[in-house]
Amino acid sequence: MEMKTKIKTWIESYFYFNRLEQQGIYLLLFFILLTWLIKLWVPVFFKPKPIEVNLTMAEIPTSTFKDFEKSNFKSIYTDSTKRKLEPKPKLSIIDLNLADSLEILSLYRVGPALTSKILQYRKKLGGFVSLQQLTEIYGFNEDLLYDLDGKITISSKSVVKFNLNNVSFDELKSHPYFKFRLSKQIVNYRQVHGPFKEIYDLKNMKTINDSILNLIKPYVFVD
Repeated sequence: MEMKTKIKTWIESYFYFNRLEQQGIYLLLFFILLTWLIKLWVPVFFKPKPIEVNLTMAEIPTSTFKDFEKSNFKSIYTDSTKRKLEPKPKLSIIDLNLADSLEILSLYRVGPALTSKILQYRKKLGGFVSLQQLTEIYGFNEDLLYDLDGKITISSKSVVKFNLNNVSFDELKSHPYFKFRLSKQIVNYRQVHGPFKEIYDLKNMKTINDSILNLIKPYVFVD
């Protein structure tokens, strides 16, 4: 008996509702019950009427899929075939020894600053003899040379060459590959040993090895 009293006391302490709250709970339960009953009664008293469809009045399509194939699809296919047969415009390859600033500037990843450097270095060299020479320009790396593959070329016909037997010291030293020291040695060697008979006479100079000779050979000749 004492246990029941404790349980009752515990329930009343945790689940106690005053009179107003009890009325609210009863009203809520009433509305829930009413809503549930309405859901049950509506289908019984208000049955939806089926919609009658007169299939005989439906519009019959006047064209078939075969007709579409003969007309629209055939014309679309013909047009697309014609477009494929149209020749694609060929991209012009730029000769870096003949190109002006606008042509060089039109190249991919080549901006105004790099265009100016290319033109200046071309003038100092007297023309490019190899595309690899472009990597000697600050800002022109191997990646850029790879991206321009097939878009640029070099024509060696326009390259300025020095005659080893009459070129002056001042002319030689202005070239990036000769500069002061090598230019002085070439002129002195000519004065001591006489005219050069062939380009390979340059190898008689101790300071010129095969690597240097291959570098300067495209820019000199013997006459």
